[in-house]
Amino acid sequence: MASAMMGAPKEMTNVENSEKVEELGQFAVNEYNTKEGKNLQFKKVVSAKEQVVQGVMYHLTIEASEGDEAEKLYEAKVWQKPGEEPKTLEKFVPKTSEAVTRITTQKLQVVSVDNPSVKLAAEQAMEAYNAKSNSLVRYELVQITNAHAKLIKVVDDSTPVSCMGKLGSMCGKPGKEQESYELEMTVSRGEKEESVKAEVHHSVDGEWTVKHVTPV
Repeated sequence: MASAMMGAPKEMTNVENSEKVEELGQFAVNEYNTKEGKNLQFKKVVSAKEQVVQGVMYHLTIEASEGDEAEKLYEAKVWQKPGEEPKTLEKFVPKTSEAVTRITTQKLQVVSVDNPSVKLAAEQAMEAYNAKSNSLVRYELVQITNAHAKLIKVVDDSTPVSCMGKLGSMCGKPGKEQESYELEMTVSRGEKEESVKAEVHHSVDGEWTVKHVTPV
């Protein structure tokens, strides 16, 4: 077991596309199943942090399911010794709010800044904000201060121009639903902090689109 903590946990970026993070999540689920005699099915890692200890401690939020039950969120800690491949599962427990939050209304609603989807939306916004910056010093997310979400409908690309604005009518194809996240965040670059707001959309196909990120 790790002993002296050498640093605070740091957010890992682009977790959805990281083979390393996926392997850590799969390892955690497999170890839990072996130790507890369960049959959880790994779905994905929704957020991850790494912390320098005597080695590295990975703090993971994992989405998994068992049988026909709905997906639930679990918190896991995986410790890896310095310079060694073997890993140890230190913790694997259900999150206090286990159900994966889904946005189900077209009315703008307040959502928790700890919602994994909100964190992923913020990650996408930060990538876009840094991409349009001319500075070699990257902006870092300090905190998400406020988050709202709703379902929206977007016009199918094949819908005739004459049908624009007529969603749900007999003209053209119906719009597809997307989750729209409106975020307020505190970011920093060097010692300077600033507030920004962002709008990020998440499609049913899993694609993220950053509509805007602007200083407040």
